[in-house]
Amino acid sequence: MGLKGGHVFTLNIDCHLPADALLGEEGNGFRTAMQVLDNGRIEVAAQCLGMAETAMKAAIAYAKDRIIGGQPLSDRQGIRWMIADMGLAYRSALLVAQDAARQRDLAHASGGRFSLAASMAKLHASEAAGRIADCALQLHGGYGYTRDFPIERINRDLRIMRIYEGSSEIQRIIISGQMLN
Repeated sequence: MGLKGGHVFTLNIDCHLPADALLGEEGNGFRTAMQVLDNGRIEVAAQCLGMAETAMKAAIAYAKDRIIGGQPLSDRQGIRWMIADMGLAYRSALLVAQDAARQRDLAHASGGRFSLAASMAKLHASEAAGRIADCALQLHGGYGYTRDFPIERINRDLRIMRIYEGSSEIQRIIISGQMLN
């Protein structure tokens, strides 16, 4: 459906390795996997921000160029509110993602964790980007639904961002678990 440039394949590994080939300590595989996911979640947030910014810029350009009734679409109050909402969603997601990246740097230096920040960044950026892209499509009208404009592809590609590296629901479980502890 989306991410046409990224290929996914099934990989089956059936082999036996000697004990000295063990990576890390036995029994810590899940913890290691979760640390890898924490890094990946911040990277997903960054990808979402890039797509959201592209969608927002395309919507702004379209609103300025599209003339309806002798006026640019951007002169209409409702369109201006949509653009303001996109800007606010983008900026807040950017700040949360930047904070998570800083926490990751500190955690790597100190050996600490940054799971809460990573989950918040991934959840906020993926949800915000989805809203921004949807708003950009709405602003484009029927044209946004066609392959003639980049908005259609951005909407397709963004949908997976709320699923992989842990779905939005999983992020909420992680966040609430950290907050309740």
